[in-house]
Amino acid sequence: MTLSYAVFTEQEIFRLKKLVNNDRNDISTQNKKILNKVVEEFYQGTCPCCGKKSNSWHYDHWEDRSITKLNSVWKVCRECNTKLGAAGDMTKRTPYKERFDLFQKQINWSIGLQGQLPII
Repeated sequence: MTLSYAVFTEQEIFRLKKLVNNDRNDISTQNKKILNKVVEEFYQGTCPCCGKKSNSWHYDHWEDRSITKLNSVWKVCRECNTKLGAAGDMTKRTPYKERFDLFQKQINWSIGLQGQLPII
């Protein structure tokens, strides 16, 4: 019997450990305030993903649940957060990329960084 081993880079091992350990970094209070402001001012309290009013909101990590910078998160309703699946799984997320990008533009306008990436 021959054993074969998978070879992973250090970065891949780090990401796999985070997924297995279910690590999720919290979004700062300051960033949550900005996300809330964008939903209220630009979306009039509707979900930027589906456009519906909601009483249950989630902060969704777009690509990696450990990254909490403004350019990688958005505030969506609970139903959309469930529908989008795990952060980084682009099979479910790709159809909503334009909506995520528009939300990011609204963040930039909200914090006065038009044409620049947020640094918060």
